[in-house]
Amino acid sequence: MQRAEDSLQIAIVRTLRLHGLFVTHVPNTARRSPREGKRFRDMGVVAGYPDLIVHGPGGFTALIEVKAPPKRLKSGALSRAKATLSDVQEAVHPQLAALGIPVLVARDPESVLSALRNMGVLPQQGRGK
Repeated sequence: MQRAEDSLQIAIVRTLRLHGLFVTHVPNTARRSPREGKRFRDMGVVAGYPDLIVHGPGGFTALIEVKAPPKRLKSGALSRAKATLSDVQEAVHPQLAALGIPVLVARDPESVLSALRNMGVLPQQGRGK
């Protein structure tokens, strides 16, 4: 069974690739034995690192943390609750931002496109750039 967050991430990856960006996933969430976990940490895995790395024109790089979309309530309305960052993510993301690497928290593909347009990575809609 595919989680809602997985479906969202797939949609974001497809959308960004359609816009000519290079996108790769950082598989950082699997449960591992303590021994395997140590080996992965020694190899450079960092807990809290965002899910996606995006490369664009001119050497642009951004990181994207994908958070599950809102759940549908029994009433049929969408929940207003926002998926939150973990404590580890809250610690790691500012370190990356301090290095000048934009870190986006994505809850839908449209917000990612909007953020990348605002950063000048993608052309603004309707301007024919």
